[in-house]
Amino acid sequence: GHWYPVAEYKGPVSRCRCGCFAEETVFGSGGFAGIDLIAQKEQGHDGDGMLVETLSEFDGRDIIKNPINGLMFSKSTESAITLTTEANKTITLSKSHPVIMGDASGKLTAIKVASLVTEGDLLINAEGSPERVVKVAESPYAGKMVNFNVRSTDPAQHIVLANGLRMGDLAYQNRLHSFESRIIFRADIMKDLEAAKN
Repeated sequence: GHWYPVAEYKGPVSRCRCGCFAEETVFGSGGFAGIDLIAQKEQGHDGDGMLVETLSEFDGRDIIKNPINGLMFSKSTESAITLTTEANKTITLSKSHPVIMGDASGKLTAIKVASLVTEGDLLINAEGSPERVVKVAESPYAGKMVNFNVRSTDPAQHIVLANGLRMGDLAYQNRLHSFESRIIFRADIMKDLEAAKN
């Protein structure tokens, strides 16, 4: 009963559930942006040889690099959510993108879709500190949206750094959709993704 933008994907064209980053999103410490991933895909590559900065463990501060696979982008979206933190970090996401939520100590507590984030919620920055959301704005978005999987069997390594904030990749997006907009708590994440490894 849901319709999503048509996305470019390796193999047949598929419908994306629109859990994507805006094309201007910068990943990690500035190695590349979403638009660079889109250019890769348009040239027939699937993120080949590109490494993205991820966490090495939940709630950790150590950053490692992992390869990308499963690269896809959406040619259009109805609207996007822009989150702004008290430290003036902003990130624009499609409504269903997985957002990492934290507590006052910077510990991961839950993951929920961008459309459910509210002012006052705590995000976690790249350094592992909490940042309060001070503004949530939904508006039309004319650019392209992009997402990817991190090639790893470790659930923590599917948390990527985007515009200085910790966000989920396509694996977490698919997990959230299996629960249809439900908030996923830490115990759920570990149980479900560990089971998927086996």
